[in-house]
Amino acid sequence: MDDGAMVRFGREPYDGDVRTVAAVGVPPDFSRHAHASWIIGLAERGRRRMSLPGGEFDVPQGGLYLIPPDTPHACVPLGPPPHAHRAVCLSGRTFRDMAGTAARDAADDAPGDAAAWLRCFFELVDADAPAQARRTALAKALGALPGLPEATVWPGGDPAGGGVRAEVERAASYLAGQARRNPSLDETARHAGLSPFHLHRLFAARFGLAPHAFVMRQRLRLALAALEAGHSVAQAAVLAGFADQSHFTRQFRRAVGVTPGRFVRTQPKAAGRSDGA
Repeated sequence: MDDGAMVRFGREPYDGDVRTVAAVGVPPDFSRHAHASWIIGLAERGRRRMSLPGGEFDVPQGGLYLIPPDTPHACVPLGPPPHAHRAVCLSGRTFRDMAGTAARDAADDAPGDAAAWLRCFFELVDADAPAQARRTALAKALGALPGLPEATVWPGGDPAGGGVRAEVERAASYLAGQARRNPSLDETARHAGLSPFHLHRLFAARFGLAPHAFVMRQRLRLALAALEAGHSVAQAAVLAGFADQSHFTRQFRRAVGVTPGRFVRTQPKAAGRSDGA
């Protein structure tokens, strides 16, 4: 089912909060989800249809898409395969810092084509170019994005607007810390000081995900980190709190696009590690 599919993650050397994703031949079954980071994506081969709270739009081949943190969305590749896309993921802090650098430089260096600068950035990543060259290309891509000034002042990356309730933030922190054991909605609501119904409604409005989906996202992040650290698929499942490895495999493939085994096989080997590591 995953023949030919590949997803590869990377982390930029100048800032651990900047991560890259390269995906080729990923099946078109990404359901509605959200990320904690800013996502800037490039449709390298084929088109992509994005579904966001404001509606649907198509990204042409070679086009860009920008997704703010905690924004529920779904995507599907369009047209005949092969499909491929790249993305860079930035924390809110890093996005603001790099966007600020781009804004300061704009007076002396007129922004160019954002897609061209992002392609340049990915080419530098693939070539393992020096960190400063990579950072500069990414900052220029950010500087060329339309609507960048408005994006940089987004208060805390809260797409729901209307302020943030302390109880909801307390619930999110609790779920993130207890994700491995998958706490119930009732337990989380008691910790937050809200009724389960009220918490569910406010939580979905704030994060674009129901509490149980938020927990699954956190568990999959734990599993992904474990796989990247060299743990086996079975070990990663246990470390992320999955008692059933088949359940873990289904959830991982749904979120990442390939099975955990395929993901491990398509990652570059870390220097100094043997096959038995």
